[in-house]
Order: sequence, then C-alpha cells, then structure tokens
Amino acid sequence: MGRKDLMKQLLPEIATVHFRQVSMRPGKPITFATGGDGAMIFGLPGNPVSSLVGFELFVRPTLLALQGAAWPERPRLLVRLSHDVQPVQRTDYVRAIIRREPDGWSATATGDQGSSRLASLAAANALLVLPPENTPYKAGDLVDAMLI
Repeated sequence: MGRKDLMKQLLPEIATVHFRQVSMRPGKPITFATGGDGAMIFGLPGNPVSSLVGFELFVRPTLLALQGAAWPERPRLLVRLSHDVQPVQRTDYVRAIIRREPDGWSATATGDQGSSRLASLAAANALLVLPPENTPYKAGDLVDAMLI
C-alpha cells in the first residue's frame, strides 16, 4: 500500500488486477488478480491481523470452494453486544469473545482493535461483522458474528 509496495507496479504486467482495496477494517489493502492461465493471486496486507482477517474472508473460502466444499464460509450467529462500539466508515470486523448466556449469545471485544495487535485476534473466537453506521452500536444491540 505504501511506496515500497512493488506488487502495485509489477502485478499488472503479469495478471489482470480485479481489485486493490476493499471497504473493510482491518484489511483494506487486499488485492485480487488472475493470471493468464487462470491462476488466482491474492495480495494480503502486511499487518498480521489484517492479513489473517483477509485470509479468513477471501482466501480460505476460495480454497474451500475450489475443493468442492458445500459451505466454504465460517458459521455465523446473532450475538448481543455487551458494550457500545463506535462505528467506522467501512465494514468493521471486530475481534471478540462470544459466550453462551441464558438468553442467547453475548459478545465482548478483545480490547484494542489495532491491525498490528495480534493478541486481540489470538484471544478471539469470533469476528463481529459491523457495517458502517452513523450512530454507535449500543450495548444490547444484536449483531452478526463470524465464528473463528
């Protein structure tokens, strides 16, 4: 994504680039291209959490689909937020811990959500999928969670 990103210049010479960025956090700078022989090329971000989230959302489902998996995506649940979450201007994949409660599932973020904070992902068992909103998500709101 920066000036040292050589793939930005080199990839178009050997492949058709379909996209370079996705409206998501973490992992906005994801590239997908196809070679002349049909080979799929994924370029993942450099920050560890961004790279792992990008892998979960794009690479893993693609590999499973190519293997004939009937359902290549991770399972999802509706969960209740245990705290407020400030929205961002793109889909936010918040690392969280979900727990079974008497009235359903609850979700708590794993702390600082910086894309270099690998510990936030290591502690998580789900990614909360939070579309862009103009108002904060409130404790008690139901949101989509992808189990990891």
